[in-house]
Amino acid sequence: MNRWSEFAEQSAVQAWFGNGGALLRIVSLIVAGLYFVMWAWYSAAFLREANKLAGIGKLAAPAVALAHVCYLASITVLMKHPPLTTISESVTTLAFMIVLIHVYIELRTGSRSGGMPIFFLAFILQGVSSIYMNFAPGVPRMMSNPLLMMHVALALMGYAAFGIAFLYSVMYLMLRREIKSGNFGLMFRGGQSLEELDEVNFRASLAGVGLLTVSIILGFTWSQISFGQLPFGDPKVMMTVFTALVYCVVLVFKTQFGWHGKRIAVLSICGFLLVIISIVVVNVMPLSFHTVY
Repeated sequence: MNRWSEFAEQSAVQAWFGNGGALLRIVSLIVAGLYFVMWAWYSAAFLREANKLAGIGKLAAPAVALAHVCYLASITVLMKHPPLTTISESVTTLAFMIVLIHVYIELRTGSRSGGMPIFFLAFILQGVSSIYMNFAPGVPRMMSNPLLMMHVALALMGYAAFGIAFLYSVMYLMLRREIKSGNFGLMFRGGQSLEELDEVNFRASLAGVGLLTVSIILGFTWSQISFGQLPFGDPKVMMTVFTALVYCVVLVFKTQFGWHGKRIAVLSICGFLLVIISIVVVNVMPLSFHTVY
């Protein structure tokens, strides 16, 4: 009798989760759709130089970020772990963190010109995640460690900050080119100055270095506790440490040697290319421990 009850209970849970998994996929696509709408809205405001449209977008952005929070919370509840254990889960979390940092910058500075590239990037990341996400409960035992989860979360936050720095560096170079050529186009009409773009780049890079450094320390601590050794030979670890050092060099040159503008923007773009290599290329290397997620 107990076996039949247990079997019936498991079947009910599986059936319920099957519906829940389908619902999660629908919600994930809705979030991607919201990011597409936000990108289209900011694009229209930017191209038409419509401050009223941009103001509405500024009000709507936190609501869209909140919708993504609800989606991530649903994953955590239904799948019984934070959305940090696979590449697809990390990608949707990365998209959210990029949008969250953008919302903070927009509310803090009043700048709206970054909305178009930010939400386009978020749409691409969320769309890819929605397509490839495997909505199944359970988590590898290794990945259930809170210290490891914090390590992954902070690393993603650091990558998100570097993504913001990258976008603002590209915008800086585009605006600088327009000013030098005397051909004042979309970037000039966006309303931000070179100094503002350079400042956002600096602050985002500084935040990224801090977050990634703490993430590296937590990762080393977890490895020492779990395995009794530090994974210095892991390709992902080496690339992450090297990326952090590159951004540290960028910040040192800016604060100590007065570098700014084009040189810092170019260095920030090169640093973000290292981030992409760290996330995409190194994660699929068979010799890296990080292939488990």
